[in-house]
Amino acid sequence: MSSPVPALSAVPETIPAVLGTVLIATVFYGLTAHIAARYVLGDVRIEHGLMVGAVPAVIIVVGVQLLGAGAGLVLVVLAAIVADFLAIERLYDTECRFAAMITVVHFAISVLLGSVLGSMFVA
Repeated sequence: MSSPVPALSAVPETIPAVLGTVLIATVFYGLTAHIAARYVLGDVRIEHGLMVGAVPAVIIVVGVQLLGAGAGLVLVVLAAIVADFLAIERLYDTECRFAAMITVVHFAISVLLGSVLGSMFVA
């Protein structure tokens, strides 16, 4: 019987596994970014959400690959949040205040939905 491990501690080892992880993470973060932007701004295009989602997905997956899942994880998450803010500000062409609100909501939705989905698949 194997013990449950956090999702980010299971680091993919092959290039196809890394690319697949980036793709799945991009879709996940893209959908959560779209939900956050709709909550703050109203009607927005889903394409912008998917482009925003690629930013934290790549930073997190590549950062965990390079720095590992230990203490470097805090740096990776902080870098992903800052990059997420910058991507939201650029793609949605909003003021800093609205971009910050979308970033906070995006982070909250991602953590909540990720926790729910993670608890469904980890015994």
